[in-house]
Amino acid sequence: MGWITIIRFVIIAIIIWLLWSSNNDNPWIKKANFHKNILFTPEELPSKLRNEQVNISEWTLNKDPLTKDIASYSDRTFNGTLGKLFSYKLNNYDGKAYQWKKDLIPGSPIDDWFLNKFTPILNQLYDKYGQSNEIKIRISTNPWKFHSHFDCVNNYGVQIYGQKSILLWSNKNHTKMLLSKLKNMSNNEAQEFLRKKGIKTILWKTNPGDLFYIPQGWFHKIESINVGPGSILLNYNINTSKYTAKHCENTFKHLWGGQTSKCYNKKCLD
Repeated sequence: MGWITIIRFVIIAIIIWLLWSSNNDNPWIKKANFHKNILFTPEELPSKLRNEQVNISEWTLNKDPLTKDIASYSDRTFNGTLGKLFSYKLNNYDGKAYQWKKDLIPGSPIDDWFLNKFTPILNQLYDKYGQSNEIKIRISTNPWKFHSHFDCVNNYGVQIYGQKSILLWSNKNHTKMLLSKLKNMSNNEAQEFLRKKGIKTILWKTNPGDLFYIPQGWFHKIESINVGPGSILLNYNINTSKYTAKHCENTFKHLWGGQTSKCYNKKCLD
């Protein structure tokens, strides 16, 4: 057996291993992984930061069932404050939801405050799972829901405040028709629909302190549970190999090509 043949064999074996490992990496959740003393409630945000201007996105919760879009988009983005975002009350805004989403990068007062606040959590995640390529905070009103989608990174999430319902199923079960049908369903309705299609699902209810892991390529559908004024979620994302990331992006293009009016890459749906 020549060296070229051996090298080819090794390359094929690596590719097969990458495909196998990405398809056999399963989601998990660890309940109450973080103690409440290192979490965060809206009342703890200093008044100066509560009044700082941030970009808030407004969403329509129930999309037109006749639209071809299988994704959710914000209707508009406007300047608001976190104090105002935290003050929104359940069902005060008919069919609307609001969110502040931000990659936390050192250098701004608000980013530095949250990074400092979450240091014990971030240190534990780094020690156990490695360096993150993206740390993101999501503060959303209640109710809130987000379309079925998958990410091209490995996502470790920490529920900081509030509760969420997260429905997951394997990337082996993806069709444009399936995603379109799920668009306006609640997670309970979607789980029953998928069950009748013979698709196995996982349904989580997250509470403050819970740590969960969603591997790249796994579909998930998220909604806030109607308890309290909203939800705060911390994402700790780690890139996968270039090969699996490219495969994930190609799957995205296949599923969403011609289906979305405003998205041309995976990033804008995150």
